[in-house]
Amino acid sequence: MKRRRKTKKASSGRTGLVIDLHRYTALQAREKIRKTVENAQRHDVIICIHGYGASGKGGGLRSAVREYIYNELFCKDRAIGGCVHCEDLLNPREMDNPYYKLHIDQYHKALETRPNLKEYAGNPGVTLLML
Repeated sequence: MKRRRKTKKASSGRTGLVIDLHRYTALQAREKIRKTVENAQRHDVIICIHGYGASGKGGGLRSAVREYIYNELFCKDRAIGGCVHCEDLLNPREMDNPYYKLHIDQYHKALETRPNLKEYAGNPGVTLLML
């Protein structure tokens, strides 16, 4: 008999809407993200915790989630205003990139009402979706 995995609901805290995708497959994670974005009317940020991966190079889930967020939700569907990879928040070399600068500006605006977002800065296992 196949054991069903408990699914976590997205939680809403002081930092914004948080979804934890640990132990999800890439396909399950895409569906969870899509549903969360569709139902996130009163939020300006979704904190997507996907983990970095045990390989030390960034895992498959991390790559699949970020590819889906950028290619499908941002570029194709325009369902989100942008995304910020949290490890890039501590990387000043990216500030020359206009795409990155736009999303960092959105991040700083979100910080005004959600100062606890700072705790994710530098974490390669987290991506912020700016709505």
